Amino acid sequence: MSLQAAIDFWHELLAADPLTTWEQFQSATQTDRLYFGTRPVCSVLRPHFLSPRAYSYLVEASRIVRGALGKAYDYLLTHDALRASLGVSSQEDALLALEPTRGPGDYSGRLDAFYLADAVPAAGQHPTLNFVEYNAESPGGLAFGESLSAIFRGLPLFAAFAQHYQVTSFAPRPRILAELLAGYRAWGGQGKPRIAIVDWRGVRTYREFELCQDYFRSQGYDVGIFDPDELEQAPDGRLTAGDFAIDLVYKRVVTLELLAKYGTEHPLMRAVGQHTVCMVNSFNAVLLFNKGLFALLSDSAFPLDLSPVERLVIRRHLPWTRLLVDGPTKVDGRTVDLLAYAAANRDSLVIKPTNDYGGRGVILGWECDQAAWDAALSAGLQTPAIVQKRVPVPQANFPSIVDGRLDLSPRLVDVDPYVWGCADIAGGGVRLSTSSLLNVSAGDGSAAPLFVIEPVMRGLASTPDPFSSPHNGEEKGGRGRLFT
Repeated sequence: MSLQAAIDFWHELLAADPLTTWEQFQSATQTDRLYFGTRPVCSVLRPHFLSPRAYSYLVEASRIVRGALGKAYDYLLTHDALRASLGVSSQEDALLALEPTRGPGDYSGRLDAFYLADAVPAAGQHPTLNFVEYNAESPGGLAFGESLSAIFRGLPLFAAFAQHYQVTSFAPRPRILAELLAGYRAWGGQGKPRIAIVDWRGVRTYREFELCQDYFRSQGYDVGIFDPDELEQAPDGRLTAGDFAIDLVYKRVVTLELLAKYGTEHPLMRAVGQHTVCMVNSFNAVLLFNKGLFALLSDSAFPLDLSPVERLVIRRHLPWTRLLVDGPTKVDGRTVDLLAYAAANRDSLVIKPTNDYGGRGVILGWECDQAAWDAALSAGLQTPAIVQKRVPVPQANFPSIVDGRLDLSPRLVDVDPYVWGCADIAGGGVRLSTSSLLNVSAGDGSAAPLFVIEPVMRGLASTPDPFSSPHNGEEKGGRGRLFT
């Protein structure tokens, strides 16, 4: 199937009356209040498309990578010195001890990936796909994508598009609620829990909390949105916010920020440790959130019990990643001094703090001079960091309205599959940017909904499908056969 033919068809429909479509889109955005702070969540007039086979490949690869990350998590739990070298603080260790039997606890997560879905390398028969991070702690944007999907489906041009293409989109809010309840049942909860969505009052994702609150209430649940400062413990140990007694916390506040403000003394932490409230995702997810796990998977020096399929997927789809330390390492089978290699290969490397988020502290070697790069290497030796190989970043033209006219301009694209219940993969987020650091919080960043499409009429798809070779083929809807 030719995705480009579908993109061209969408653009052709849009070009018939772009300003009216833009007005309809803006009106719906304003009605739903889809803003990241004061900036619209989405500034483009097209969803991101994947073919069913491309989506199936992404799902299966993501499932395998998440399983391998779980093994790295288990390994890290039993190696105290290694945790410290990855920047896991004594405070985070104290939080891990609150629920030692609950496992990683990532009932919702987001793998960040760059996916050239139509590009098959000449040397192999698998698509170019690279996983670079895992947000296992408090992934945002899930409800925004669902609302954007509904807005695009409501545009008049979508009806014309749907006459030629079958479209599958994703609704994360029912899955979020289902996973919250699954975590609550596994914790030992019964009946209908009273749910608190917890994050700082002024965060730019606050509208997303309201969207989740609306859906949870529509399903019959008592729900409130609370700042951590509002949380208290009642004399019986229960977590409360004013007169709202809490059974289940949908944790959106980032653990690092909680620790920075309160240390390990906060009513939420005490209630979790005393088993008087269930929290999803749990504090244990801080380990899966640590970017150092990608170094554990990438570096054969760590004896992880990985299956042959996991090793294959890691080799294909995880970029070379190392903890930034002074010493030898392997690059393409040869032993090098890591610091000397990193200093000499600035244009092909990126430095990332192991324990931060939102693009903070990320240094792209190809966008800085040698002096700044050398300084970043020195800083990375003091504050735990990883060094990771640069990967190809997809680029596609997306339509927008600029100065009252339809504009088609290239945007960099990442596709971020969602992880559910520590194992399952369904749906995903899409981020667009004109700068190399893709993040919706950046000034030029935009979200877009993910649509999986296929022709409903013969003759519209004319180019070979890179996923149809016998090596990668699977029956539609099948699982586990892409990497055999």
